[in-house]
Amino acid sequence: ILLLNRFSAMNSVTKHGRRLVLWEGRKPSIHSSAPHYPSIQRHAVYTIKHIIPQRRLMYSSPSGPASSSPPPRPKKIGLNELREKFESRVPIVMVTAYDILTSRCAHMAGVDVILVGDSLGMVVFGEKGTNGVSIHDMVRHCRAVTNANHPAVTPFIVGDMPFGSYLTPEDAVRNACKLVRDGRVDAVKMEGGERIAPMIEAVIKAGMPVMGHTGLTPQTASAQGGMVTQGRTARDAAHIYASAKCLESLGCFSVVLEALPHRVATHITNSLTIPTIGIGAGPGCSGQVQVFHDIAGMFHSFVPKFAKRFALVGRQMEAAVESYRDEVVSGMFPMKQHSFAISNIQYEKYLQLVDPSRVQSGTPDEPIKKTAEINNVAGLGKDQKEKLRIAVIGAGAMGSLVAGNLSKAGFNVTLITQWEDHLQAINQKGLLVKTMADDGKVLGDVIKVNMCTPQTIAKFTSGGPADVIFILTKGHSTRKAARTANTILSPSSLVVTLQNGMGHAARIQEEVKDARVIEGTISHGALLEGPGCVCHTGRGPVVIGAGNGNKFISQNCLALVSSVLNDAGFETTLADSPTDLTLYQWRKLGVNIVVNPLTALLGIKNGALIGNPDVHDLAKSLISEFNALAAARGIEVPDILSVMYDVANRTKHNTSSMLSDIQRGVQTEIEFLNGFIVREGRRLGVDVSSNETVLKLVKALESFKKLESLHTSADESSLDPKQTVLATSIDQLRIMTCLRRKGCKVGFVPTMGGLHEGHLHLVRRAKAECDFVIVSIYVNPLQFAPHEDFDAYPRDQNRDFEMLQAEEVDLVFAPDSRELFPSPLTARVVMEKSDEKAEGRDRPHFFHGVATIVLKLLNIVQPTLAYFGQKDAQQCSVIRNLVHDLNVPCQIRVCDTMREKDGLAMSTRNQYLSPEERKAVPVLYKSLLAARSAFDKGQLDVSQLKTVISSILQSEPMFRVSYISFSDNWSMEEVTDLAPSLATDGVCISIAGTIGTTRLIDNIVLRKK
Repeated sequence: ILLLNRFSAMNSVTKHGRRLVLWEGRKPSIHSSAPHYPSIQRHAVYTIKHIIPQRRLMYSSPSGPASSSPPPRPKKIGLNELREKFESRVPIVMVTAYDILTSRCAHMAGVDVILVGDSLGMVVFGEKGTNGVSIHDMVRHCRAVTNANHPAVTPFIVGDMPFGSYLTPEDAVRNACKLVRDGRVDAVKMEGGERIAPMIEAVIKAGMPVMGHTGLTPQTASAQGGMVTQGRTARDAAHIYASAKCLESLGCFSVVLEALPHRVATHITNSLTIPTIGIGAGPGCSGQVQVFHDIAGMFHSFVPKFAKRFALVGRQMEAAVESYRDEVVSGMFPMKQHSFAISNIQYEKYLQLVDPSRVQSGTPDEPIKKTAEINNVAGLGKDQKEKLRIAVIGAGAMGSLVAGNLSKAGFNVTLITQWEDHLQAINQKGLLVKTMADDGKVLGDVIKVNMCTPQTIAKFTSGGPADVIFILTKGHSTRKAARTANTILSPSSLVVTLQNGMGHAARIQEEVKDARVIEGTISHGALLEGPGCVCHTGRGPVVIGAGNGNKFISQNCLALVSSVLNDAGFETTLADSPTDLTLYQWRKLGVNIVVNPLTALLGIKNGALIGNPDVHDLAKSLISEFNALAAARGIEVPDILSVMYDVANRTKHNTSSMLSDIQRGVQTEIEFLNGFIVREGRRLGVDVSSNETVLKLVKALESFKKLESLHTSADESSLDPKQTVLATSIDQLRIMTCLRRKGCKVGFVPTMGGLHEGHLHLVRRAKAECDFVIVSIYVNPLQFAPHEDFDAYPRDQNRDFEMLQAEEVDLVFAPDSRELFPSPLTARVVMEKSDEKAEGRDRPHFFHGVATIVLKLLNIVQPTLAYFGQKDAQQCSVIRNLVHDLNVPCQIRVCDTMREKDGLAMSTRNQYLSPEERKAVPVLYKSLLAARSAFDKGQLDVSQLKTVISSILQSEPMFRVSYISFSDNWSMEEVTDLAPSLATDGVCISIAGTIGTTRLIDNIVLRKK
């Protein structure tokens, strides 16, 4: 209130929720009649702008009604207006823009200055720096920015003079003139101090205003030690001060101060008579500038320390494109309303013109078929049933029930499972299928079912491929099941997924390639009572259809699967379209995200959900978020709450599959139910906090129960062995650390995801040597420089998890940055001299980031052994020294580099390579082998060995060498004499370079024979 009262024009303040609406008799001025308290005034402006997020003031006369239109503002901000703001101590707001869209946003927001920055090289062109931007690029983007307009105000527009455009006074004047005349900017910005004084002076004398720029100057950053903070020593700070004073004396109207300690920037600001615009220079400058893409959150992974994201536009854009992709693939877009019409008469005439015979014959167009169809599907007889080879993959409750009922109906069915106890029980006594009647009575049938495991699949394939394959595994086993299906199918086979959760069909299709995948939902209730026994606890609808826009699924295919399921007692409906199928899937998802987790958390049967007011409130909250997400996806769902209670009533005696999994201490499907809701909610910007809470609770309970199950009887723990637990929080992971106290040897493989055979080699080594294996997946931002590929680095956690599950990893630790870095780091690991060696010279600070995250992970996981690949030789050296010097109780295992057939070292980044580049990269390993061959023949001269390597690398013009290094394999210190290192740990020959935009590294180790 004290601050608000400083404004003499203020009449009243009224609160409306989070917004304050101010009625004023005239335009406010923080200096018109208020006492001159600069710090108070500046804070007051800041406070008001932050308590009124929309910054919309409603003006009126003291007695008249409020008007939504503010008084007219100047049509064009010029140097006089900027000077007036500076003298009045009103902060100047500057932002970058590069095109009509970003410029319009800046115009509409009412910023004072737009900078068309040469940073467009990085944020628009995707370059690693700004120096590739030409004067022609700048002119084109300046014109685009100046094409924007606003009826009330036009900001002052400044264009960056790009690198190399002002080497001489004549160049400076000529190119500044191009920006002003052709780019239509109001002023130009030039980087540097005394060094470019003649060029600045010439431009100003030619009548063009100049904004100076000192501190960190990106165009010459390499001469300043990289993109790092400047002015941290007294000498450097004094030099920057002198540069700023020089720019002022030359006649610059303003100076940009970049990446300076805030006290230095404030002192310089107070020493100048022209405005300073800070970026990474603290709050003491006369104004601030930020890159548009940073404040809008266009790049959601990397955020510079000096930037703040005011939105997450990048995520919203990605979500929009992903939704577009999904709807195109699923056939939901375009619909009729997005299409143009032609009259029936004109269409008939068109058909006659292009294909008269086709119209006369009246033959309808059939969908293109990849393979032969299975015909004569109506009314399957006994012989047809026996001839039809059916496989059911997954022997959980639903898989066992479907296989049992199909066998009972006379079909030739094989149930494929890894659950040995279940398999043996069914082979010995048959499958006992119980049916629960409405009155609660239980009836039972013992049914003979053929059984096999993925390892004994030859038993099945000896009789020929499967005609129909039902996949009924848990979501986390989808890829593994699909790979099993791939071994028993033929081009005419049909693969049917009736799994809970979303996205399974796409994963299956990736594995089975050309086979036809039918999607469906099954709402029957089933309870697995133990090996060889399943109980059918409730009936519901079954719906199948051709999802994902799959035009290769004919009606005959769908009719066949429908007949099979109907004959087995599962009343089946065919979805009319992919859109209808999606509605059924979402309807079931809405039920599952309530019934499954709540029964699991509360330990109750489905029927106990009915009539509990607390459960009702939580169910409403979960479904409310589900409805909002469905609306954001353009999906109209029914009243899910009523449907949920109907299902709970029909299956009131049933124990949900999630509760059953929790009780058995095995992995649940929570990631494919509420986890799907959480991921989609984040992607689309929908609040899903209740689902997120439920997800975390179930995962924590799941982890605890798995640990508990490890100490139960053999009979109980053998129900579903070798399940992989996914932990996303440190607390979840630490539940498992008590295994150490039980004498377990824990192996740890840290990764950044994007897994390939090289990672799996480390996992297999860990499994061979340890009792319990943990793999982490985390893309570490600390080891990426601003110009590197943090945003583009491949991420597919579901794929990675399925690969690790196939390797029977015990636990996957996949935290996000909020979990590992809940607050800014105040402590980091600095590896002495690492920036002076091989890879460190090319990537300053890289190994500090590596050491920090590895030490953090080792502290969290506390493994006995940690596994790393030799491909990253210097990284291995850094980690060995880290563990040794800080006495970390962990042994480091360095495993051999895994290679492709042509010798290329396996790397996640290899997928960046184009086909042409991929053909060229074997030259890297070829040169290393040549050096080893020369060494084996007695060559010990380092310079001669480097010549051997260089001559081979030069034979491939696409490869650009960054360095060739000979170093001690333990310390990575450069060597000129091989003998001392050969006598101990060997000599590491490392090479780094680029092909196209992809950076590659490789190495070999020479050892004494």
